[in-house]
Amino acid sequence: MTTHSDIGGFTSTDALSTGRRAGSGGIEVIVVAGPSAGQSWVLERTSLRIGSREGCELVLDDRSVSGAHAEVAIVPGGIRVRDLGSKNGVFVGQARINDAVLAPGTILRVGRSEIALGSPDLPVGALRDSYGDLYGVSEPMQRVFALLERLEKSEATVLVLGETGSGKELAARAIHQASRRASGPFVVFDCASVARDIAESELFGHLRGSFTGAVADRVGAIERASGGTLMLDEIGDLAPDLQPKLLRALESREVKPVGGSDFRKVDIRVLAATHRDLATEVAKGTFRQDLYFRLAVVQLKMPALRERREDIRPTAEHMLLEAGRSPAEARHLAERVAALRAYAWPGNCRELKNALDHLVALGEIPPHLAGSAAERPARPVTPYHAARAGAVEEFERVYVEALVKESGGVIAQACRIAGIDRNVVRRLFRKYGHGAPGR
Repeated sequence: MTTHSDIGGFTSTDALSTGRRAGSGGIEVIVVAGPSAGQSWVLERTSLRIGSREGCELVLDDRSVSGAHAEVAIVPGGIRVRDLGSKNGVFVGQARINDAVLAPGTILRVGRSEIALGSPDLPVGALRDSYGDLYGVSEPMQRVFALLERLEKSEATVLVLGETGSGKELAARAIHQASRRASGPFVVFDCASVARDIAESELFGHLRGSFTGAVADRVGAIERASGGTLMLDEIGDLAPDLQPKLLRALESREVKPVGGSDFRKVDIRVLAATHRDLATEVAKGTFRQDLYFRLAVVQLKMPALRERREDIRPTAEHMLLEAGRSPAEARHLAERVAALRAYAWPGNCRELKNALDHLVALGEIPPHLAGSAAERPARPVTPYHAARAGAVEEFERVYVEALVKESGGVIAQACRIAGIDRNVVRRLFRKYGHGAPGR
């Protein structure tokens, strides 16, 4: 069985059928030994939780399996397996797995059960976790990435839609960077932030003496973008009197500066973005229909963060790593933010980054988000050993950060400060992402 979903005039098909493979990139996770042998789950775009408690996608009738035992997901390069703080661990052969990317065909052991992650001859597919500076592993983002790939050889005008902070400008930059115009300029004109009385000059340019204060010629945004890409950000806020002038410039690919009499040819690709529903604005008469059709050749809808919650933790972790945090710290802080299940993230990825900056700076969730943590569905108490291990790891992480700062990363100095053996210091430094410390 297949379902079809349209994105900006292009159609993508996602196979949902079960069996040895399920569409592009799908695998079948099968319980091959244990009390629940024979159970299976088709894993495609989202993650799969394995455990003995209702609420997990793959529920095992195995008392040696924790309520929420492990999580698996398809990622670029293989299948990611994470231990969710289980009591008895996740094993491949004799090796215990905490967080690893494994090959298709691997057999996991959880409690008294064994689980096969598809067939060894089954390819994982062409899933990707990023495109340009966009990041996401969810199905909505995979559809976005697929459309962006199809636009790489195109010069089509693209209208990027989405809420504030959802990544519209990042999508536009990704389109530019993947196009033949990548070596040319990428010029952003923000229709919402430019004062109305100077918007025409900023967009089309002006000649010296054309108005009070015009002491020199100025090249406008459209002309500056020649040879590259012009992004019209928040195009829905463009003043009505400028809309027909912009339409003419886009249709003729030429501009006339304010105060000038001659038109200048420009070679541009046009991208536009808005958080508004332009079709509704057209119906209300506040946006020109002919300009709308000129801009909406291809429409790309950026999903809100609340529509792809499975991206919150990996996106937060990616942001923290980009900011230079250690892998262990990035994972820990990302988990804290992702635990805010009830929060709707109205500011989307921009708000997520602000929350992470606040958390890094002050060590606490921003006050306006903290209340949402109390609204989460009740969860069972973490098993003692898992809770103790988590507390010890948090203590070690904070202590090691302070020790590195105090000792300058010099191992002999760190040993004297901490009063512990050299080998212990080396192990702790490596464990929390500080590499091999100095001598």
